[in-house]
Amino acid sequence: MTKHYRLMGLVTTSLGAALLLGGGGCGSTPITTLTTTKEETKAPVVAMSTFANSKYHFEIQYPSDWMMNDKDAATAVKLFSPLESAADTFRENINVIEKDYSQYTITLDQYFQLNLKDITAAPNFKQVESKNTTIAGQPAKKLVFMATLDDQNLEFLQYYILKDKRTYIITCTTPPDTFKKFTPTCEKLIGTFKLK
Repeated sequence: MTKHYRLMGLVTTSLGAALLLGGGGCGSTPITTLTTTKEETKAPVVAMSTFANSKYHFEIQYPSDWMMNDKDAATAVKLFSPLESAADTFRENINVIEKDYSQYTITLDQYFQLNLKDITAAPNFKQVESKNTTIAGQPAKKLVFMATLDDQNLEFLQYYILKDKRTYIITCTTPPDTFKKFTPTCEKLIGTFKLK
């Protein structure tokens, strides 16, 4: 049985120049902090952890039983759900990509369209939804689509944010058969995303 631990997200594969324009973050040394708090839900109390990084100017919470990876150069952070059973072969995940666009003049719409152009080239691409919304008090673009990556059909929920010439793409990736089940968890965690 193959367990997919690596990120299954199209935007982290640098599909084109749209993701390469920024080429990095600020020059300061990153400070990563992880804290654990208790969050009450209808289910039993769930321990939550917080990923916060001064280099990328954001924080996001995630369940403490998830795996966190902030060592991949393509993303600021990747968050992987635990496998649900011995038969489960895919870890639903959320990742955040941050790029510094201070050398460019670009709007949120332009940034979104550049990325959409690259994403539509993915095998079996099918756009499900696209709309304007708000994340962390900022105007954002929401995109839901399906595509094939590494011979696996997947469904993606993405949010695009532009603030102070920094762009953020938050991506939730699942197999199509778990997308509806996992979307509320994904939306809840994305709702904890805060810009600093």
